[in-house]
Amino acid sequence: MTDSLYQMMLELDEFIDAIPEEVVEHKDVVSEFDAIMERIENKTDNCADYLDFCRGRLEELNLKKDRVTNAIKSYNSKVRRMQDYLIACAKLNQNVLVGTSYKLKVQKNPPSVKANYVPQKRSYETVSPELLPIDLQPFVKEQKVFTINKQALKNCIKEGEMQLENAWLEQSERIVVKEK
Repeated sequence: MTDSLYQMMLELDEFIDAIPEEVVEHKDVVSEFDAIMERIENKTDNCADYLDFCRGRLEELNLKKDRVTNAIKSYNSKVRRMQDYLIACAKLNQNVLVGTSYKLKVQKNPPSVKANYVPQKRSYETVSPELLPIDLQPFVKEQKVFTINKQALKNCIKEGEMQLENAWLEQSERIVVKEK
């Protein structure tokens, strides 16, 4: 097993500390110093090569990630368009389309709450104070987060308890594909 660059640097420090002052120019000392330095230089080159490799690979993976993300968006869009098209066609035929291998049927999703508000993004990092180092704990700031209880809102709208201007129920549809 090869030594790490860090271990080699420690070895160099120990070697230099162990040299008595009167022997600094001794031939054996210089040759051993040169050998240690050559190992350090080779290891440094290897580390730099590996760093370059990792950076290049990371760049490749980020490009692939971007392509995959774009492909996912594209296929999500294609799926939505095809579903909308099939729903429209099925509605013309009593919510059913029949092929030689598949039967497609339009089904309603459960109603969901829609509201006229844009949720704010959190601009702070959530931390657990007990897991923080002691020196960082005095800097923890408590944040209160408020959310809308969508189930209670949905029940309120369903039962007609109150008239809401900024919230309503919306029922979407989906296409169900079954093999014959």
